[in-house]
Amino acid sequence: DQPGRAVEDARGRAHVVLRGGGAVLTVGLSSGEVLARRAVCDEPRGIAFDPARDALHVACASGELVELSSVDLKAPLRSVLQLAPDLRDVVVAGDRLLVSRFRGASVLVVSRQGVVLAEHRPELRRFPNLDGEEREYQASVAWRLLATGDGDAVMVRTMASLTPLDPDSGGYGGDCDGPTHAEVGVVTANGFQPGFAAPGLARVALPVDVAQSPDGAHTAVIDATEGLVAEFDISSFDSGPCGASDSTAVFHGHEAEPIAIAYEGSGMLIVQNREPSRLDLFVRGSRVGKIELGGASRTDTGHELFHGRGSAATVNGLWCASCH
Repeated sequence: DQPGRAVEDARGRAHVVLRGGGAVLTVGLSSGEVLARRAVCDEPRGIAFDPARDALHVACASGELVELSSVDLKAPLRSVLQLAPDLRDVVVAGDRLLVSRFRGASVLVVSRQGVVLAEHRPELRRFPNLDGEEREYQASVAWRLLATGDGDAVMVRTMASLTPLDPDSGGYGGDCDGPTHAEVGVVTANGFQPGFAAPGLARVALPVDVAQSPDGAHTAVIDATEGLVAEFDISSFDSGPCGASDSTAVFHGHEAEPIAIAYEGSGMLIVQNREPSRLDLFVRGSRVGKIELGGASRTDTGHELFHGRGSAATVNGLWCASCH
């Protein structure tokens, strides 16, 4: 079934997207009981809870935006809109829905009536390399669009170089010399605010998830290649070449494969790992606990090779996943 994104409603129930099952599974959190399994589309990806409508919105890679009741678990689908292929995440932003597209990192703004009002794309960025020569970058992949709680959303994305690479450096340099780097940016119904980078983000090759602390002071990003979690003070972000000083950055490097991240109410950072299957708990760089989730090992040599893990790690930080 490949469970993916999950969201909690106002009644203490979790709704989980089954990427491989084409369905949404509803579980009672207090009892652990499976309450419903509802087919939604062939390739569901993102999900959001809409308290104003007691509804769930599901974004599908096959292009559908599906609305279904979060209360009546036997009711038919309320609506199925055919938007555009490669939908990724959906966020409720006031009287609008923000729906991201995975490749190209654009965001569709959809009205409550199901009308696409706009499609916003991140602006092209120019960063100087280590020699002071400018390189042009374009957003290529939107890994995660996450609601911030104030009607806006934050996106973590990969920026890809449009400037030919320097063969003398092997194509991969440090800082902003590389063909790709990560960027974090705020998205509203009116479009993208200027993207933010930080020196630490330049080394993040595969930023699969992002989280913001409840007080809005910190942002954390996962790198699925190095097994790295980078946590930044918002004040260290800058819209300049690679940001200002990132002396406030904290890097949680550990021998695990992080795949998801979140803050809980007090600001503790929770990292979910694919292998070994556990949750790691951090408070500003210090591990304060871990929760073993059990289950069979998911170690896979093909996965390690693609992501540059274990014996497949390279000296120059180049992996299959860096570009693909």
